[in-house]
Amino acid sequence: MKTIIKTAIFVFFITANAQVDPILDHTWTIEKIVTEDGTIIADLNAFGEYDQLDFSDEFSSDGITFFYYFLPDCESNVVFLENEQSFYNEILGCTLNSDSSDIGDYYNGVFIQGSEVVTFDNEVMSNAYGPFNYDFRYEGDLIYLDITNTNGEVATFWASTLSNDDFDRTNFSLYPNPVANELYVESELAKIELIEIYSLNGKQVLKVDFQKNNPIDVSNLAKGLYLVKAQTENKILTKKLIKE
Repeated sequence: MKTIIKTAIFVFFITANAQVDPILDHTWTIEKIVTEDGTIIADLNAFGEYDQLDFSDEFSSDGITFFYYFLPDCESNVVFLENEQSFYNEILGCTLNSDSSDIGDYYNGVFIQGSEVVTFDNEVMSNAYGPFNYDFRYEGDLIYLDITNTNGEVATFWASTLSNDDFDRTNFSLYPNPVANELYVESELAKIELIEIYSLNGKQVLKVDFQKNNPIDVSNLAKGLYLVKAQTENKILTKKLIKE
C-alpha cells in the first residue's frame, strides 16, 4: 500500500539552478523501464513516435518553483529538492482515451503513481509522489537520464548532447527506419569507418566495416529498439534504430 507522509516543506524546494541541470536542458525520449520482474522496452505511441518529456515549462507560486510536463496523456507538476538530484511529482490528471505508448502508460500509472505518496502540510502539493532520484550517463553524443522511484524501478530516457550546428555537421542517416531486412547508412560530411549495433542491454549484436551504398543485413535481429554507433576518424556518432 502507498504510504502517506506529512511533512512541512519549504526547505525542500528550490528555484531553477545548476543543481538540477542538465535535466532541465533537454527533451528526454523514453527508452526502457527496468522492474523487478523484467525490462519494459519503449514502444511507439499512436503517432509513430516515442513518448518524450521535458521540464522546461517553469512557473512559480508563493516563492516555490514548479516544472510542468505532459508525457502523453498525463500532466504533472514537479518540484526539485535542494542540494539533491531528486524531485517530487504531482499528477494533475490523465485522459481516458490514451494515445500514448504502453511504456508511457506504465510510467505514469505505475512507475510514478506506484511510488510513495507525500502530502505536504501546507497543501502546496497534495498527493505528490516520490522522491524520485535521478542520475546521468554519457555515451558518445548521447546523454542518458536514469530516474529511480521508491520501489527501485529505473526509467531510462535519452537525449542528444549535440547542438543543432554540431548535429548538422556530424549527422548520419539510417534508412529505412523502422527496418525489416536491409539497412542503409548515409553521411555526406562524416567519414564513417565502422558500424556497430547494440541492444538496449548493451550487448553488441552486429559489427561491420562500413562500405558506402552497401546495405547492412539486419534480417536476423529480433524486433525492437537498437543503438547504432557509427565510428568516424575522430568520434562516435549514435542513432536509434527500430527493427520491425
